[in-house]
Amino acid sequence: MAAIVLAGGLIWGFLAGRTEQSVEATREAPVQAPSRVASKNGETILTFDAAAQRANGIVTIALSRDRRSVETQATGVVLQLQPILDLKTSYNTTSTDRYARLGSVSNLCTSCAHLKVHSNCGD
Repeated sequence: MAAIVLAGGLIWGFLAGRTEQSVEATREAPVQAPSRVASKNGETILTFDAAAQRANGIVTIALSRDRRSVETQATGVVLQLQPILDLKTSYNTTSTDRYARLGSVSNLCTSCAHLKVHSNCGD
């Protein structure tokens, strides 16, 4: 009879332990939070309740109308600067040479004035 009571106690203890283990596993299961991520028309959408928005500092406001003119589209061409700079340098060099030659003529005329020979100086 003691063996039957012992066997019954062991069976009861085993079943009680399994029940306790099942309740404990349910209690320790990870919390299933609702999914905040969804996809609609190829766009990812995040959804937060008001408490989550406040906790994370998320603020939303309605957009106000802005007075802007209609944008126009324009096309353009990108030019290399080096050929333009070379052309400018060539122009400046030519201008400088011309003014240097005019200065020589002016010096020549000044020399002619000292010699009082004006017929060769273009008077």
